[in-house]
Amino acid sequence: MSARPKIDEIDVQILRNLLKNVHTNFSEIAKGCGMTSNSIRARFNRLKRIGVVKGSTIQINPKKLGYDCISLLQIKTKLNAEKDVYEYLQKIPSIILSSRRLGTHNIHGFAALKNNDELSFTIDQIKSHPSVLEVQHSIWVDVVNMDHPDNLIVEPSESYPTGLLSENVSSKSTITPSHGGEVVEENNVKESYELDKNDWLLISMLVENCRLSSRQIGKKLGVSTQTVGRRLERLRKDVISSWSLRLDLEKIGYIGTAIFSILISSPHEKSKVFEEILRVPNVIIAFKCLGVIDIHFVLPFSSLEQLFEVKERLSTIPGIQELELFLSPPYTNWPLSVFAKLIPNQS
Repeated sequence: MSARPKIDEIDVQILRNLLKNVHTNFSEIAKGCGMTSNSIRARFNRLKRIGVVKGSTIQINPKKLGYDCISLLQIKTKLNAEKDVYEYLQKIPSIILSSRRLGTHNIHGFAALKNNDELSFTIDQIKSHPSVLEVQHSIWVDVVNMDHPDNLIVEPSESYPTGLLSENVSSKSTITPSHGGEVVEENNVKESYELDKNDWLLISMLVENCRLSSRQIGKKLGVSTQTVGRRLERLRKDVISSWSLRLDLEKIGYIGTAIFSILISSPHEKSKVFEEILRVPNVIIAFKCLGVIDIHFVLPFSSLEQLFEVKERLSTIPGIQELELFLSPPYTNWPLSVFAKLIPNQS
């Protein structure tokens, strides 16, 4: 693990504000910190320079682009064949993201498909690899509001997070989507949304840096600021599901990532259990599923003690029947742009 850079309370306030709303301007943050906007800007630039801030990004709603079936794939491989299977997955077009884990199913993948028939074909492709022992799949329900960046605990480097589950660390009982605009509802719209070349170029820019101003975007696209504003308004309603600051979690003190798959005892309890899980601080990704699991969520941790605290808290939530835990290194570029691969190449 690399040395953690120095982060003081002012830096923390900057990060917390931008995690809550990535479009918060520096002058607003400066008022709360009793500083000038230039000082806040300088600190933000330093956080970028030392690699704590990796930029900012958006998430795309794949269902608005015609991908009606998003699936979580949990794959079990032969003992010494994990790398080979992982590389094989990179060649399957429908697999938009895959990663290696510590756990029974040692590779997780996400597939974006037009329908369930394509899912069956993709699963058969994976199973055809001689080193794949098992493939479990679940349909991802909450595609739109999967990220919860303002649930992430950020503390000064002088005092590493120690009370992950204490009440005074996080008083949030509800989670506010951090996309700087209205909540985008999941309407299960099956028609693809017609986008032109400039729309795709605009989306690509926002994936790389969603804090770009309309003037900066307009200059790059060769269109007016007003035109950019109209396009953004339309995309916010139909395609862009969230906006977020991007961080290297290792550089703010996290040593690993815990990935939980949960089975609920009764379908009627799923929503209630999901709400309880979102009350657990540091749950930064969470979504409901249909299939072999009911809820999938991700939580970074800064010590093994904190991980045991989380498991203890989960054991007190009524309705959780089974829990499977996977481990991976800390995310060094989070949030993940899960659906960025769906953007057509406009070059």
